Amino acid sequence: MQQADLQWNRVSSREPSGPEAEALPLGHRGSWFAFNCLPKVNLAALLQKFRIPFTDLTVISAEGEPLNKDSTETFKKMISKFLSKDESAKDPGTVTRSTLNTLKNRTNQFLRLRELLEKHSKSSNLIVMTLPLPRKDGATAPLYLAWLDILTKDLPPFLLVRGNQTSVLTFYS
Repeated sequence: MQQADLQWNRVSSREPSGPEAEALPLGHRGSWFAFNCLPKVNLAALLQKFRIPFTDLTVISAEGEPLNKDSTETFKKMISKFLSKDESAKDPGTVTRSTLNTLKNRTNQFLRLRELLEKHSKSSNLIVMTLPLPRKDGATAPLYLAWLDILTKDLPPFLLVRGNQTSVLTFYS
C-alpha cells in the first residue's frame, strides 16, 4: 500500500493537463486510484519486464454501459438451436432457459467484451486473449461454446491462450 500512496502523491501534485482533467472529491482518493491508476501501473510494469516497448496505455472500462440490442439479438439467434424444450431434461448438449437466466450476467459480460473488441480491435492483425475457463458447475458445453463463438465472430484472427487465470512471469536476467 505504501507504493500506491507514493504513486498517488506523485500524480496528485501535478497540474491538470487539459479540459478533461477533473478534480476528485475528498474521500474518493483510494478507490479512484485503485480503479483508474493501478491497472495501468501494473500493465506498464508487466510490459517493461517483458521488454515490450510502448508509448501509451489505455485501460478500457465498460462499467455501466448498456449492451447493444444487435449483440443480444445475435446471441439469442445463435443459442436458439440449442435451447431445450424440456426444462427437466439433463441433456448436456442443450441449454435450458433457467440456465440462461442464471448465467445472464456472465453472458452479458461476453457480449460487452465482444462490443469492446469490435470497437477497439476491429482493424488489428491479430487479437490475443486469455481463454475464459469454463466452470464445472456453470454453463453447459453449447452455452460455453456460444460465448466463445460470439466473442470471436467476424473479428480479425483470434488467439485464445489457455491459462489458469493467474498471471505468471518467467524472465531471465
